[in-house]
Order: sequence, then structure tokens, then C-alpha cells
Amino acid sequence: NFLFAEPRRAAVAIIIRVVPAQGVASTSSVPPQPQTLPEFFALDWVNEPGVRAEILFLRREAPQPERNVSQNTPRNTDDAHVAFPGGRTEEGDEGGLYTAMRQTWEEIGIDLAEKDFMLIGQLDDREITTSLGKRLLMILSPYGTASKYFSSLQLNRLMGL
Repeated sequence: NFLFAEPRRAAVAIIIRVVPAQGVASTSSVPPQPQTLPEFFALDWVNEPGVRAEILFLRREAPQPERNVSQNTPRNTDDAHVAFPGGRTEEGDEGGLYTAMRQTWEEIGIDLAEKDFMLIGQLDDREITTSLGKRLLMILSPYGTASKYFSSLQLNRLMGL
């Protein structure tokens, strides 16, 4: 009999902010806070030409220099990678969404449970495998969230910048 271990799980938050076109909305006025995604996308300023979406990601520094075993050459230490806030599911987490929210708070101090964010939904789980796809390393659950803030000034205030 073979015992198969449950694969590790992780979750990330994909935080989207819709930014108004230049000159369309004033950062000094606060639009009504939509309660649902359809209400958000029904706002006049969201449908103006020139509106753009931004996605928050983290730029993580490259790990310590390693050697490429096959060529015995150092890896490029200037490389870094980008990632969404998130991480491993821990014992006691109530599910993937909880993991994504907890990790986002721990990593960047944004509380996705606040009224200023709304859940868009969960994307399909992604199986993370070794480079040749031979072994399952973990299952990643991505969750989309939208910031109801319409200006950089308001988001910066939220993030304490």
C-alpha cells in the first residue's frame, strides 16, 4: 500500500485597481462606494475612455547566488521575480481565501476584509510542478480582489504612504 501525502497548498491575492482617465475624476471628491462588482463597473468614471487597470505585485530580490550545476557558472544575481501577495496555507486557515487575506496582511499590511476591497472571485487552482512536470509541488489558489479606491492618493493613504 502506498500512502499519498496531500499536496501543499498556497493562495495569492490578485489586487486590481481601476484608475480613472486623467482629468475625469478629482482626487478630492470621493465617489459613492459600490457594494457589488456590477455596481462598481456601472460607475460613470469607470466607463470613461482612458481608464486603466493596475495590478499590485511584489518584486522580490533574487536568492543568494547559486551555481548552475550543468554549466558550473554563477546564476545572474541581478535577477528578481515578481509575485502576488500570498503564501502557504497554515494549519488553522479556514480555506484558500483566508490564506490569501492573511498573507496579504502579513506581507504588505493591506487588510482585504476592509470595506475598501471587494472579492471578485477565485480563479482556477493551478498545479505547480517540477520543471519537467513530473512531480506535483503544490496547488496554488488565486483570488481576485478589486480596490474600490479610485485614486492613488486614496490608496496611498490606505497603505500609509
